[in-house]
Amino acid sequence: ALGILGNPAAIETLRSMLNDTEANVRWNAAVGLAKLGDDSGRSILLDLLNRSYLERFDHVDEYEKTEAMLAAIAAASLLNDSSLNVAIRKLSKQDVDMRVRTAAMRAL
Repeated sequence: ALGILGNPAAIETLRSMLNDTEANVRWNAAVGLAKLGDDSGRSILLDLLNRSYLERFDHVDEYEKTEAMLAAIAAASLLNDSSLNVAIRKLSKQDVDMRVRTAAMRAL
């Protein structure tokens, strides 16, 4: 929610959340930071753009994995970072989920 509000004052709080023990908190912090134009969560976004990374989380179902990837694509596209763009391009061509592929194509 902090990233959606668009208040740059939330950046420091979100940055501290990148080290949270809970994966969902880290993921949401990275997405929120990207929405604020901050690339501090870049490595986390790269993880979220990698389906094999998400497969390690048994407690996250397929729907949630897809939603996390869609959020990461949207957030990563705001940063115009070359490594994030490479990951998005790969998803646009190779991901098994058509929603992810379509979102990646649109993001490019």
